[in-house]
Amino acid sequence: MLLIPETSPFHPDNDAAYASWRSAKLANYPAALTEIVVEVEDPYNLSVAEKAAIAQGCERTNMAIYRLKSGDFADPTLPMAILRQVMPTLRVDRNAGADDDGVSALTLRDDPPFKHYIPYKAEAIQWHTDGYYNAPDKLIRAMVLHCGRQSPDGGENQLMDHEMAYIRLRDENPDHIRGLMHPEAMSIPPRTDRQGEVIRPERVGPVFSVDEAGNLHMRYTARTVSIGWRDDALTKGAVAAIEKLLKSADDPWIYQTRMQPGDGLICNNVLHTRTGFEPAEDPAENRLMFRIRCLDRV
Repeated sequence: MLLIPETSPFHPDNDAAYASWRSAKLANYPAALTEIVVEVEDPYNLSVAEKAAIAQGCERTNMAIYRLKSGDFADPTLPMAILRQVMPTLRVDRNAGADDDGVSALTLRDDPPFKHYIPYKAEAIQWHTDGYYNAPDKLIRAMVLHCGRQSPDGGENQLMDHEMAYIRLRDENPDHIRGLMHPEAMSIPPRTDRQGEVIRPERVGPVFSVDEAGNLHMRYTARTVSIGWRDDALTKGAVAAIEKLLKSADDPWIYQTRMQPGDGLICNNVLHTRTGFEPAEDPAENRLMFRIRCLDRV
């Protein structure tokens, strides 16, 4: 049994509501990422038009890119200042490595435990949504990724609105959605520290779910280790379909970007990747991204 209302357009048996929602979604969808880039004059005092443009981008595509015109782009207060002005409700996930405001500085580190975490390495990061290993009451609904410094080479991102991924999968076969909405579709094994103590229990849940307000949420990782999938035909077929979709080099709904200093992604936790990047000659000039994870949508 799927844990979503039968009246939801995201319920795989509700064809009429889905058709209506799908039509409205596609009618207003940007053809290019440039359509959701918002130029910002003063990040500490957004204009009415700037706030509206960011909100509109998130409404249309679940994401927007802000672009600061000037300032100290490596100032960690910048993304939070913008976020506070566009989020009606702001509850921050203060994960390991975040400061008191919930801002994580993602840069190359060689100190434990961060040297073991891929956001602090120069390696590529596969398709995922943030916090896919979080508890159900701590799901990451939104996030900001602000570029303080970019690498000499690499560090590119691919972005895909999870609602567009849903459309692709449902249009191919509604059974993909049934498999991915199963409450035991995806499991993340317990995480232990170096002493063998469990610091995070096993997490089991669906890939696609619907919140109390009717919004679609996605938890996903393309990792092939430290992840388990429900052992049935529906789930296996759905996972194969996701993998095929996200490898599509020419899908117009997959955006490509290489953020520059002063750029920031505000999104409702869309699917995203990062290519590997080249470290700077001076470690003090290494790639620096500020990340904020939120428990509420933009």
